[in-house]
Amino acid sequence: MASKGKKTNIYESLLSREDWTKIIAKKIKTNDFDIIKTSIGPLSEEQLGFMGDHLKLTATVKLHEEKKELNLNFFSKALPQTNATFREYVDTIGAFVKETGFFADLLPDLNKYIIKKNADIEDDGNTWTCKCYFSRPDIIVLEDLTAIGFKQVEDRQALDYDHCIAVLKVLADYHASSIILEEKQTKAMNAKKTYTIFDKYSNILFETEWVTTEGHPGNKFLNSSVKGMETIVKYLPNYGKNYENFKLIQEKVTDVSKMMCDVVKPSKKYRNVLCQGDLTVNNIFFKYKDDGKTPVEARIIDFQVMRYNPPSSEVLWFLHLVTRKDFRDKHVD
Repeated sequence: MASKGKKTNIYESLLSREDWTKIIAKKIKTNDFDIIKTSIGPLSEEQLGFMGDHLKLTATVKLHEEKKELNLNFFSKALPQTNATFREYVDTIGAFVKETGFFADLLPDLNKYIIKKNADIEDDGNTWTCKCYFSRPDIIVLEDLTAIGFKQVEDRQALDYDHCIAVLKVLADYHASSIILEEKQTKAMNAKKTYTIFDKYSNILFETEWVTTEGHPGNKFLNSSVKGMETIVKYLPNYGKNYENFKLIQEKVTDVSKMMCDVVKPSKKYRNVLCQGDLTVNNIFFKYKDDGKTPVEARIIDFQVMRYNPPSSEVLWFLHLVTRKDFRDKHVD
């Protein structure tokens, strides 16, 4: 029984002792250790999004041979545990199915043919996202990027040229891995039909947000967003209700939203690759030079809305989400 005044940790039951052992063994690449203590709890007192509970995990272990203790940190995302509305939404649109499937099955496939840029890089060699140590339909345990020097920019902060270049380099590697996998697998199968990631992983490459099916939560979310935009556009400083083409803009909001439902589908004309699908600054981590300002590396996270689209679509989506118009006018042809 919990003592008075002490809150019950609802997350402790998510991982068993056996689960912790698997997670730690995969992290430190040995089974020769004893677990001294573990902890799991919310990453922040604030609600960080609604597509899952963000958790911080720590473990202290004692290595048998070296007779020393290690303190380990992990990041985890679990299905919403306390908010029934969030839980129902995530379950219904299948967002968690997509992300756990990505880390458990698809990412290992993408890593098969990665050529390590640095001989010192351990394990899979991928340099675009975090490592995964444990995956189950209701929880994933990932590498804590902050523990190896990565951090995020402030929420809604527009990115400058150097930050954009760092992300575009990561996207180049990420998108190329899809093409390499498909070409290698097609050749290995010696089949007439071309191997595609979409064919093999159609169970996790379904659309969750831009959905036309009536009654689908994604469709309800889309319709509500359109109504909100129709109202907000009235108050935009340069394109509000006093703007000469205001009515045209207001009418186009609905048309563009319907068009987007087709745009996010795999292209029948251009080469498709695996796309992250939601490259806001909240889903990007950066590592910096000693000056703390110049990014030298980036990692992308969150694959709950990943798609199979042409790489150019993700690049354009990214640039419009994280930069201002004057920046794009200057740097984008």
